[in-house]
Amino acid sequence: MTAYICARCGGAFERHQAPSHRRRFPPKYCSRQCIAGPARQRFIEISGYVLVRMPAHPRATKQGYVLEHLVIIERAYGGSLPADAQAHHVNGNKADNRNCNLVLCENPAYHGLLHQRTRALRACGNPTWRRCYHCKQYDAPERLYEIGERGSTRHRSCHAKVERDRLRLRRAAYVNDTRWPV
Repeated sequence: MTAYICARCGGAFERHQAPSHRRRFPPKYCSRQCIAGPARQRFIEISGYVLVRMPAHPRATKQGYVLEHLVIIERAYGGSLPADAQAHHVNGNKADNRNCNLVLCENPAYHGLLHQRTRALRACGNPTWRRCYHCKQYDAPERLYEIGERGSTRHRSCHAKVERDRLRLRRAAYVNDTRWPV
């Protein structure tokens, strides 16, 4: 057994190591707590959101962290948020949690609408315009029509062209089908 000093807490500890490892890989820490170090109070996770340590918060993770923008919006709101409420970052920077950059969205549909209008404003300068599903160009809603429950919009001419191409391919596949004898 060889005695070592912990790099974090300075305490003495002993470890049994093979002689070849003793010189090349001396242990630095006395325990797992010293390896992990003290819990960080605030950090940015890989997705870009800022997490703060608040173990007593109702939305805290198992490790005791909460999204900082939720804490800030709850303070401004004056209590806990409704279950399906979401926070929207106006400038798109997930780490910018100033009050003036956060908007409280009552549900995910409204949050999606804000993102849709922001994309339209950046792309064409008009937040009310919608994007054609086929040609990907923005246009006035009067010149587009919606299909389906999710409100997918398209130009009539673009949709007609896609349908013509689809039917042509289908007919070509039917003509070239070798499963049926002629």
